[in-house]
Amino acid sequence: MRIENIGGSAILPAKAGEIKAASDSFAKILGDSIAETNRLQLESEKMDKLYAAGLIDDIADVTIASTKADIAISYTVEVISKVLNAYNEIMRLQV
Repeated sequence: MRIENIGGSAILPAKAGEIKAASDSFAKILGDSIAETNRLQLESEKMDKLYAAGLIDDIADVTIASTKADIAISYTVEVISKVLNAYNEIMRLQV
């Protein structure tokens, strides 16, 4: 079955290879994002230790690193939550 859009060109169902490529790219993006979140968290911990040891004088840099890590963790948790919710919705679909 072909569905015509407003412009007149047909919208065809996705091929299996396209779906696999999309899932691979999503997995890569998600993995990269988690790795970046981990890097920011480790950097924040390092800055905290350096500040506590007196090797860093500027508290603003420490606060910025901590805030970046906090935001990245919150974002990552929210994305994972949304992905799990979407998965659960798909599993509830009746075929």
